Amino acid sequence: MGSDIEELEGATILERIRNAGRPVVVEFYTRTCPNCRAVEPVFREMARELSSEADFARIDTERHTSAAFNFGVMGVPTFMTFCSGQPVGAVVGALNPTLLRNDIRDAIGRSAECASRTTRINYDFDGYA
Repeated sequence: MGSDIEELEGATILERIRNAGRPVVVEFYTRTCPNCRAVEPVFREMARELSSEADFARIDTERHTSAAFNFGVMGVPTFMTFCSGQPVGAVVGALNPTLLRNDIRDAIGRSAECASRTTRINYDFDGYA
């Protein structure tokens, strides 16, 4: 994904988070949220800085309410870091940029450890009719 922030849409949301192969940091936001707009430049800067360590994505919770519900998002902005599809860190609200950056870096660090201990499940059923 590089330093771009991917806008996750529809059926690809869960698949993208599960199959990334490395940590995924997701911002849950709405277009009308003033705090979301305030932290967006910080999130974009972090995506550039940390692009070698994690993928960065956004989900508009007004358009994808089921994704917000499934991940337990109760307010925006919410920043969640995932490892193998499982959340390993979350930060809610428009935090000071330094605090947000440190929380996300810590979560990415936990993700690396999580990924090294995770075995992907193979859902292919060879030999079954």
